[in-house]
Amino acid sequence: MSKIVGLRQRAGIKRFICLVDSSKWQLGTPAVLDALSEFNAHAVREGMVGQWLIDHSASAITTQILAKALKKNVSCVDVVTDIQTCMEKASGVVDLENKEEIIRVFQQYTA
Repeated sequence: MSKIVGLRQRAGIKRFICLVDSSKWQLGTPAVLDALSEFNAHAVREGMVGQWLIDHSASAITTQILAKALKKNVSCVDVVTDIQTCMEKASGVVDLENKEEIIRVFQQYTA
């Protein structure tokens, strides 16, 4: 994460979004969830304006637990069922010039 923050700072990106493939998430201890919640609050202070958990079922218990933990300190977390819906919602928060490329890379990563 520190490398990502460094790249973002060097590029001068002030506002950013976060996409999480929560279908890959496995339950962790409460301490891990607390740490993620605190990191989310830090990310918002650093300029994160939206975070989407992408899970094809959107009702998986692991996704719901993760969403609840991430919402503990911030309100910009949402759960969606697919990357296209995510990009539509994200477009309302930040100016995305490369939606198709983001979708392609995400699909390649999750395949």
